[in-house]
Amino acid sequence: MIKRILFSVIIMSVAEFCATAGDIDIFPASVKQAWGNSAGYSPDGKRIVTGSSDGTLVIWDTKTGSLIRSLGKYSADPFTDQAVETLVHFAKYSPDGKYILTNSGYNGARILDAETGEVSHTFAEIFFGMQRSEVMAISPNGSYIAGFASRRLNVWETGTWNKVLEIPDADGPSLIYSPDGKYILCGSPAGIAIYDSQTGQKLRDLPGAVAMSMAYSPDGRRLVSGSGLDVKIWNTQNWREIRTLAGPGALITSVAYSPDGSRIAAAGYAKGVKIWEAAGKEICSIQMSDIALSLSYSPDSKYIAAALTDGTVRILRAENGQEAAKYVSYDDGEWLCITPDGSYNASPQGDKYLNVVVDDEVYSIDQYRHIFYQPDRVRAWLAGNPETLDVQLLAPPTIVMRDPSTNKELDQDHDFGSVSTERFPLSVSILDQSTLVQTIKILVNGRLVGGRELSTGSRGIRVKSASLEIAGEEENTDLHFAVDLDPGPNKIEVVAFNGIAESRSSVTVTLNLQEQQSNLPNLWILALGINDYRQELIPDLNYCVNDAQEIIKVFKMQEGKRYGKVNSLLIADGEPIEPTTENIRTNLRFFDNAGTRDVTLLFLAGHGVNEGDNFYFLPNDAAFTTERLLDKAQVISSDDIYSVLDAPGNRLVFIDACHSEGIAGSKTSAADNNRLTRVLMESNAVIFTSSTGTEVSQERQNLRHGVFTYGIIQALERNTGRISMMRLSGDASMVVTGLTGNQQHPTTTALRFVDFIVAQTGED
Repeated sequence: MIKRILFSVIIMSVAEFCATAGDIDIFPASVKQAWGNSAGYSPDGKRIVTGSSDGTLVIWDTKTGSLIRSLGKYSADPFTDQAVETLVHFAKYSPDGKYILTNSGYNGARILDAETGEVSHTFAEIFFGMQRSEVMAISPNGSYIAGFASRRLNVWETGTWNKVLEIPDADGPSLIYSPDGKYILCGSPAGIAIYDSQTGQKLRDLPGAVAMSMAYSPDGRRLVSGSGLDVKIWNTQNWREIRTLAGPGALITSVAYSPDGSRIAAAGYAKGVKIWEAAGKEICSIQMSDIALSLSYSPDSKYIAAALTDGTVRILRAENGQEAAKYVSYDDGEWLCITPDGSYNASPQGDKYLNVVVDDEVYSIDQYRHIFYQPDRVRAWLAGNPETLDVQLLAPPTIVMRDPSTNKELDQDHDFGSVSTERFPLSVSILDQSTLVQTIKILVNGRLVGGRELSTGSRGIRVKSASLEIAGEEENTDLHFAVDLDPGPNKIEVVAFNGIAESRSSVTVTLNLQEQQSNLPNLWILALGINDYRQELIPDLNYCVNDAQEIIKVFKMQEGKRYGKVNSLLIADGEPIEPTTENIRTNLRFFDNAGTRDVTLLFLAGHGVNEGDNFYFLPNDAAFTTERLLDKAQVISSDDIYSVLDAPGNRLVFIDACHSEGIAGSKTSAADNNRLTRVLMESNAVIFTSSTGTEVSQERQNLRHGVFTYGIIQALERNTGRISMMRLSGDASMVVTGLTGNQQHPTTTALRFVDFIVAQTGED
C-alpha cells in the first residue's frame, strides 16, 4: 500500500524529486513561478529572510516553521513609484539583526526595518550585477555597505548614508567583506579582485574563472569561491590556492562557510548541493528537486537554508545534508512548512495545496488533516529531533446519499429543487471496508445539526450533542433522518470519520418559505472586554471594554430583524461580572442555552499570548509562576474556548487579542492568530481574527475602539440589506487595512464554511 502526501499542482507540474520516509512519500510541486533567489539567517538564528523573483520578501520562524511576516512585494520603482516587473536578488540581515538589506537590480536597493518592513533608506544609485548575484555586502561591524553601481564599487556609511568611497571599473557577480573589515573582495570576470576597504586601492587579482559566490572562514584565514564549475579554497595569508574541489555539477551558484569553520557547502545549476569538511573531504552530495540559488548556514552551523527555483526554501541538516523541512509561501498569503514524513504546519488555509494518495487514489488533505497537521512534530524536526510519523493510512469511508422515497442513489451535490416544508427527510448509506466508522456529523448551511434532527431510529447509534457515535460492528451504516431547513438554498452535508480519514457528501434543496419573526433564530452573544490587569507585567489596554459593550449594542439592533431575540452577557471591567478566570470559565456555559438553530457569537477583546505553541487569553487576574511562565490555572486556553464551540448551531468567534509582542519579562510571545485559528476551526465555527499571524492589533484614541471592532461596527452600520458573514468580513477588513496603513489584516476562517446572513439592515 503506497501512501503519499503531495502539493497540488497550481501552476507548474509536480517535481520529480521524491523524499521517502517509511511508507509516506513527499512530492513537492511549485505552486508559483517565482524563484527563490535568496535565503539568509538572522544573527540570532531565530529568523530566515527569503527573497524571490516575484519581488516577495518573507520572514520565517526557524523554530516553528511559521511565516512570521510577509514584507510585501518589491514591485515599485523607488524613484518614480511606478509599478514594474521586479525580482529580489539579495536579502540579508544586518550584523545586529535590526535591518534587512535588499537589492532588486534596476529597482534599486533598500534598507528595511526587520520587524515592520518599513523602508529606512533607499539608495540613489541603481544596483545591478549578474542575475541572482551577491552584488551588495555589509561590513562585519555594520558600519558600511558596499555595492556595485554602473561599473563602480561604491561604499556608504550606514546611518548617515554618505558615500565614503568610489572605486571605478569594478564590477562582478559577487562581493564580500573580509571578517576583519579591512578588505573588499569582488568576483570579477577575470577572477577575484581584492581592494583596501578604506582607500579603495586594488591590492591584487586572483586569476581564474568568474567567482559567482564567495565565503570566508570565520577566522578569516580561508576563502572559498565558486569559480566556474569548481570550488576553490584560498589561503588568505599569501593568497595561494590550497585546493580545488569538484562542484555539484554545472556552474556554481552559491558557496557558504559554516560559522564554526568546520564545513563548506556549494550549490550549482545541475540541481545539486555538496557539503565538505573544511579540509576538503566530501561529506555528502545531494540531488535537489531544482536549482539552489542561495545557501546560508545557521549561526549554530547545524543547518543550511537553500533557496530553490521551485519557490521553496529547504532546510538541510549540515552534518549529512538530509532535509529537515521545506518552507513554501503562496501568492494568496498562505504558507506551509512540511517535513519529510508529511507532518506540517500551515496558515489557516495553507494546506488547501496538499493532497494525500492512498492506493493510487488522490484525496483532499481535509480528509486526513488530523493525521498530518502536526506543528509539534515540525518543531521537533527543526530542532534536530525528528519524530517520524508512523501511521497506517486507510481509505476514507464511502457515503451514498439516497432519495428517501425511492431509496435511489443520488449523485454528489444532487439538487432536490424547491420544497415548501421546513422538515426535509434524507437517507444515507455509509460503507467502510478498511475499518469501522466511528462518528457522523450532519450540517445544514454550515450549521452543525443537533437535538431532534439527529434522531435516526437506527440501532447501534448513540446521539451526541452534535454528532452520531457508531457503536455497532457492521461495515455498513444506514441512516434515516430529517433536518430543519433555512428559508432559501440549503446545503445538507454528511461527514463520516473512521478514526483515520473522513469523507463528505452533500445535496442541495431550496425552501420556498418567507422567514417570519416567529421562526427567526435567536442570537447569543458572550462578550469579554479587559482593560485593567492586576499583574504588573501585563500592560493595561484602553478600549477593550468599550469594544465589548459596542459589539453587544450593534447586534442588539438586530432583534426582530435578523434574529428573534438577542441574548447577551457582558463580562468586563466595571460590569456586574468581572473578567476573572473563574467568572469567564463559569460563564462560557452561557451558550448551553442556545437552540440547535440559533447563532452564537463569542467576542474576546484583551491580551492574548502564546507560550510555546499554545494560545492563552488573559483574564484580569492572569498570573505568572516564579519562572515567569503563565500560571495555567489563571488563564483561558484555546482548549477552554474550543469546548464551547463544538456544538449545534452557527458558531461565530471574533477575536481581538494580539495587542502586544508578548508580555515583557515573561516567557510569552505575541499571540499567533494563525495557530489559534487552526485549533478553533476544527470545531466548525467561523473564526474572525483582528490580524494575521503575529501582527499587532491596534487601538486608536480618536476612535475610542480597537481598529478591528471599529471596522466591524462600521460594516454593520453603513451597509443596507442582508449582510452575510463574508460581506461583513470583507468590509470590516477594508476599514482596518485602510486605517492601519496595511499593517493589520483581519482574517476569516472556517473549516466547512457556507456563507450565511449575520445581519439585516434597511431594505434588501
